Amino acid sequence: MIGSPIALALLVLAARRTVVVVRVKGSSMLPTYADGERLLAVRPALVRAICRGDVLVVRAALPTGATDVLVKRVRAVGGDPLPGGAAGVLVPRGAYFVQGDGGASYDSRAFGVVGRRDVVARVVRALGPS
Repeated sequence: MIGSPIALALLVLAARRTVVVVRVKGSSMLPTYADGERLLAVRPALVRAICRGDVLVVRAALPTGATDVLVKRVRAVGGDPLPGGAAGVLVPRGAYFVQGDGGASYDSRAFGVVGRRDVVARVVRALGPS
C-alpha cells in the first residue's frame, strides 16, 4: 500500500486549494455569525455563480491602506441597482456590493464594490466557535 500515503497527501493538498476555514472578526455579521465563529468556505474555482444573499470571504482595502479578508453578504450583483445609490446607478458587471448583516459594518458602503478577483471564497457552513 505504498500509494495510500501519497494519495492521502494529494487529497490533503487538493482540499487546501479548494476549501478554507475562516474566523469571523467583529460583530458586523451578527446575528448570522458571531465574533470568533469559524466558517467553512470554498474557493472561487468551485463556486457556482455568486448570487444575492451569498456570504463571501473578500479581500478589501482598510482605511489604513492595508488589505484584510472580510466576511460579508452579497446585497447586489452586477447589473443590479446600487443599494443606496442615485437612481439609475448600477453595480458594474462582474462586481458585487457586499454588506455586513449587522447595523455597523465596514463594507461596500465604505470601500465600494468588490470584483470577482477579490472573492477569496464563498461560505458554505458554520463550524461553530473556536
